[in-house]
Amino acid sequence: MFFYSLYSVEEEIEFYPIFFLVVDQARDEIVGSCIVKPMEEDIEIQKYLMNMIREIKKYPRKIVLKNTKMDTYLSDIFEALDIEIEVVENFRYLTDIKKEILKIEE
Repeated sequence: MFFYSLYSVEEEIEFYPIFFLVVDQARDEIVGSCIVKPMEEDIEIQKYLMNMIREIKKYPRKIVLKNTKMDTYLSDIFEALDIEIEVVENFRYLTDIKKEILKIEE
């Protein structure tokens, strides 16, 4: 899953970073994460996932992606690895995870 930060970062230009999370839904835990710049997220997230798979030396049989451009970025990798892809409208814990990471107060 991914989402934009509420807070901007200023480098050459001001931008809102993207948080990318890999969540094991069976265990209800985050197993990987990275922060990337917008407009570079497709390549950076692909690299992150491939490195993660190389490091742990295994990959899941099924991936659940939120119905966003993320499925476009990643579907070729998952199809090449013969990983089943399920696209959903909403993730179970996305709101809770965002609140925790971004420290959003209700």
